[in-house]
Formats: sequence, structure tokens, C-alpha cells
Amino acid sequence: MAAGTIYGFNNVTFQSGNGLYGLLGANPVFGVSRAATAGSDRQRLGASAQSFVTEAKLQSENMKLAMVSLMGKNKSGASVFDRKTAVSGDTNALGIKSYAAPKNDFTGMTVKIDRVATTQKNAGLSLAADNKICSAGLNTIEIESGGKKTLVSFKISLKDDNTTVQRKMADAINGRNAGVVASVVYDKDTKKSALSVESLTTGANDNGSDKFTIRDLQGDSAERSGVSIKTRDAVNALYSVNGGETAESKTNAVDLGNGVTAVLKNKTDEVRIAIGPDKFAALNAVRDMVNAYNGLLAAAEENPNDGRTANLLKELKNTAKTYASQLKRAGIETTGDGYMKINEKKMDEAADSGELKKLFTGEGSGANYGFAYRMSRLAERVNGDPSNFVTKSAGRPETDRYDSDGRFSGIGFNYTQLAKMERLTNFGALFEFLV
Repeated sequence: MAAGTIYGFNNVTFQSGNGLYGLLGANPVFGVSRAATAGSDRQRLGASAQSFVTEAKLQSENMKLAMVSLMGKNKSGASVFDRKTAVSGDTNALGIKSYAAPKNDFTGMTVKIDRVATTQKNAGLSLAADNKICSAGLNTIEIESGGKKTLVSFKISLKDDNTTVQRKMADAINGRNAGVVASVVYDKDTKKSALSVESLTTGANDNGSDKFTIRDLQGDSAERSGVSIKTRDAVNALYSVNGGETAESKTNAVDLGNGVTAVLKNKTDEVRIAIGPDKFAALNAVRDMVNAYNGLLAAAEENPNDGRTANLLKELKNTAKTYASQLKRAGIETTGDGYMKINEKKMDEAADSGELKKLFTGEGSGANYGFAYRMSRLAERVNGDPSNFVTKSAGRPETDRYDSDGRFSGIGFNYTQLAKMERLTNFGALFEFLV
């Protein structure tokens, strides 16, 4: 580091090895070093602009990923609309888990369900609220499950009606970790309620955790509420695949082979499982796109006084407005303030009819297809460098710009001092000297 005089300015400091920046960064006439300006450069960006750059990066990334999935711009070139999965012919009897991944040679199967797995259930009596039948005072019941005995105590006051008593019992049972779960079921038609207690797991378990008993030790609440009486046994599920041998399962989630995992729901002689489009994956990708669009729109609205952000906001709204009719046919509605809102029923129908796929894959529309193409390109532009969508600081050189993390990358000139120096010196000669 060295000091000298330049055209009447004494004690100008030079940082050897740093060239022009060594001079500019070391003197108050020109600014301060880059290391020292990191925080102040960020402050110059302003809180709203900083927030926009951060949120725009996140939301544009989410939108880009959703559009890649929807348009089929991934490595395989396949859209999420082309993804296949196992589909149940009767969802009331058998459901397919969303992550089921059938093997390539799988063409389908039939399943017979003789019985579904159940828990033990003690369904109490349906009681009218005003018909008080349990004794007031401290009540204690004993629950034995899996060889473990648990005491449950609660107080019943004289003013408690039956529904209040049932709720007190349920809360006390659930608070004791007794291997069972209690609930109160209210029938609006009869205006009666019942306390129900069930084991935590389905199926006949070897450790006896599927079985439990409830009895009164003090008071009469278990007997009078009816929960001391077993109304259903815990049993294993029984089913067969493609007419084969009957299989048994303690749970209703079963592996049917060929990568298909199903949930048994109700007894049936036959339910067909076939290969079909993975509609739920496509619907989720569309939801991700809509959420990302709305998030980016909201981020832009939080930086309202910036001209460049305002242009982005206008482009987002114009795109949604231009394709409003196509979006509506696909179950995506646009609000008056430019946001998107999903009509779940219509979008589900659009997925079945192919209208949703048409919107995002542009079948028959060529490579540059409307809404999907424009949204994809916009997401890529914003995600590439969201700082391009905020205005530069006043007085900064046009060549200066913000980094994608919100920091200003130009050298921090002190323009007031620089103007003073220009009046006092041959500024061109100064730079010639520096070179």
C-alpha cells in the first residue's frame, strides 16, 4: 500500500496489485472496498425489492419445475399426463395408493375381497342428552388391553347430561394411553349420542393388543354408557388375486404384486385393477403451477413502486387474461385482480376429458403452444435472474446492476466528491495516469 498526490489531492492511497480498483476502493472520493459495501449495497436495494428478488427466485423455480412436468420437457420427454398407474374399477371396494408403480409388463388383475380387517369395537348405547343414567361423583374404570391394565378416573357432576358424561369419559380414556381410542358420535336425526371405544390396530394380533375389556371399579359409567359390551371383534382381512388362494392380512393395506399396493375397503366378489393415466399426479402438478403463479404475482405486488417489477406484474396478468377462456375450460378460473383459482370439480372433469392435458401439452398446436409456452418461458426468465425485474438505484451507472441475491454489483462511486474532483482536475488525465 502506498500514498501520493494526484493533481492537488494529498495522501491518496494506492493498494498495490489491485489496479484501478485499488485506487477507487481505498479513497473516500471514489468509494469503499467491495467487502465493506456488501451490506450497504443490499440496503440500497430496499426492503421491498430485496423481498421480491428472494420470493421471485423461489416461486419461479416452483413454476419452472411444474411446467417441466406438465409439458414433458424432462429428460424422458414424457408429460405427467402420460404417466401410468394402477386404477381401481371400484374405489368403494378397493383403493390404490398414490405411489403404486406397476411394472412395465403389468396389464391388470382382479381381486376378490371376502372380508376387510377390523378393530375390536365397543359401541356404547345411543342416549338422549337429557336422560341422565350415570351416577354422579368420582368414577373409575379399568381398561385391559394386550395384558396391560390402565385405570381411568373422571368426575361426574349432578348437572352433567349424558352427552357431557360421554365426552368426559372419552377425554379421560384418550388421555391415558390405554391402547384404545374413544370418540363420541352424535346423530342429528335422533338427537342422541353414543360413546364408542376401539382398539388402535386392526386384525387378530398375537400379543392380544387387538382385544380389550372395560369394567367399572367405582361408579357405573362403563355399564350404563354401554362401552363395557363388545359389539365387534378384531379380524384379519381375507382376499384373493386372479382367482388364486385366499390370502390373509392383519391390515387393509396389502401388496397385490406387480408393484401395486391397495387398500381393501369393502367386501366384493370382484374388482378390476387396470393400467390408466395417473390423474392425481397431473392434478397435483397443475396445483403446483397455480400456487407458484399466485405466489409470483403476490411477490410483484409487494414491490409496487418499481417500474420493472410493475412490467412483470402486467405480463403475468395479461397472460392469464389472454388465455382466460382456455384456462376456464380446464377448471382454472381467473379473478378480477389477476390471480388464478382452481375449480376442483371442473378440473377433475377436464382431466378426464383431455382438456387439461391439451392446455399444457398443446396437442395439435405445434411447438410454441400458447399459455404453457409463455408461462414456461416467463418462469425461466425470472428464475434465471430475478434481479433483472427490479429498477437500478438512482444515480447509478447504467452498466451497474443487482446480483440475483439482491446485492448491487457496481463500484460505489461518491458522485458528489467525484464532481468536485472533475471541476478541479483534468479528469481524463487522471485516468490516463492511472492506466
